[in-house]
Amino acid sequence: MGHHTTQARDAFSLRDSQRALPMVLLVSIAVVVFYWSTSVWLAGEWTSSNALFEHGYLILLVSTVLLLSAAGRIPSEPLQPSWLALGAVLALSLGWLLARVASVALVQTLALPALLLGALLAIFGYAAGRVFVPAVFYFSFALPVWEVLKEPLRDLTIVVVEAFLKLGGVPTVIEGALVHIPAGTFRIASGCSGLNFFVVGLALAALYGYVFYASNVKRVLLLGVGMAIAMLANWIRVAWVIAIGNSSNMQSGLVDDHQIFGWSVFVVALLPFFGIAMWLGRNEPHGDRLAARNWAGPRLQRRNLVAAVAVLAALAVGPVWAKLTMDGYPADARARVSLPLAVDGWRGPVRTGSSWRPHFEGVSGEATARYESADGFVWMYANVYLSQDQGRELIYIHNRIGGDADVLNTATTRLTGSSGETFAARVMDVDDGLRSRRIVYWYEIDGRRVASDLRAKLHQARAVLTGRPEAGVVAVSAACDFECSGADERIARFVAALGDDYRPDYTVKVKDLR
Repeated sequence: MGHHTTQARDAFSLRDSQRALPMVLLVSIAVVVFYWSTSVWLAGEWTSSNALFEHGYLILLVSTVLLLSAAGRIPSEPLQPSWLALGAVLALSLGWLLARVASVALVQTLALPALLLGALLAIFGYAAGRVFVPAVFYFSFALPVWEVLKEPLRDLTIVVVEAFLKLGGVPTVIEGALVHIPAGTFRIASGCSGLNFFVVGLALAALYGYVFYASNVKRVLLLGVGMAIAMLANWIRVAWVIAIGNSSNMQSGLVDDHQIFGWSVFVVALLPFFGIAMWLGRNEPHGDRLAARNWAGPRLQRRNLVAAVAVLAALAVGPVWAKLTMDGYPADARARVSLPLAVDGWRGPVRTGSSWRPHFEGVSGEATARYESADGFVWMYANVYLSQDQGRELIYIHNRIGGDADVLNTATTRLTGSSGETFAARVMDVDDGLRSRRIVYWYEIDGRRVASDLRAKLHQARAVLTGRPEAGVVAVSAACDFECSGADERIARFVAALGDDYRPDYTVKVKDLR
């Protein structure tokens, strides 16, 4: 009898492992592990010093609870896998691959919840899998895609804060992002946009509406309430800090550190939010929206298990391909860049100091030199990235072709090569002390000269996938006198003398490749 009991327990354990909940856990873990580089980068954003997404781990926790709860609410009817969704998973994996090799972090992070939802729909089918949509959607509140709202929210904050201060009797003059008051000047930076309060307010409203409301209209109304209260709290925070700075002659501690104060104002603002939320839900039917029919979910059929294997294979395509094509050089590989030794009509290169010092994060190698002709000087800069990763890439927000100099204006132009063929390039004027400096530059990717950031990313992705990850930038600059026509002529003549087939030359430092 004891023997039969043991067999029954073993059989139960085996059947239990074939339920929906273990499969949901397996697929979720697979997405995190397969796309580990993106997961690590996203976690870094949640712990970074800018504090915009410090709520990320909390959002992850809530999304996990919603996901596991959804597994227990899958309808018990036969689960039909969706092979169309499987194709979507494969397409998303390849899309992530392109974003990975092109170092577009935003697209990579957006792919994570899309991959998870696609995988679940492929295994369980549309009818059953849609119970996971709210949980996966909720995770979007932890993604940096919301940063696109940072500048608009900051601009709106400046307008409203000016009105608040004048209403409060504080003499105020606004100059761009600068707020001049009698006691001094405040700068409303991007961090004052209140983006973190905005996203958290939306996340709270979305969660409350999902759990306690059955009406989609009321859910949308509550999202509007959460958004409005979050923005109002931020406006009050900024205006209050400026007013305190003015009354304390800029001596209050809040002038320099007001993050905790901001969250305190936000917490107080939640009181009317929850009051409105409960009032909206006064006629809603009671019931636990998160209650599960069976915590382990329905049993899976053979076809669901086959679909799960296919899903795991599709999920692995992008990461495996990236691994095979992006590991040609280690992250610390270095290169020695050589500038041309003979340019017709020019003497150089001369390694000499210059006020122009381009800045590129994590560059593998770079070189700057001066060339001289009868009518003046030009400076040439070239660099190379042997491999790229997030934060160590050719096209990156923190890279500055003009160095630390203030940018005066930017434009595009066309340069003429030695054969008479033209190609596109970027033009930038930067402050160079008592005069300006004209900089003309382009990207060199897989033998192509590219001016557009978008085109450069696309060419870079294709080049990496074909085993040619090396990419760089070439720039030529000249100091302007009263105007820049002379600088333009020198730059154009120098570029034409370089020749159509010029590409930056470099040698890899083999001793670093260990």
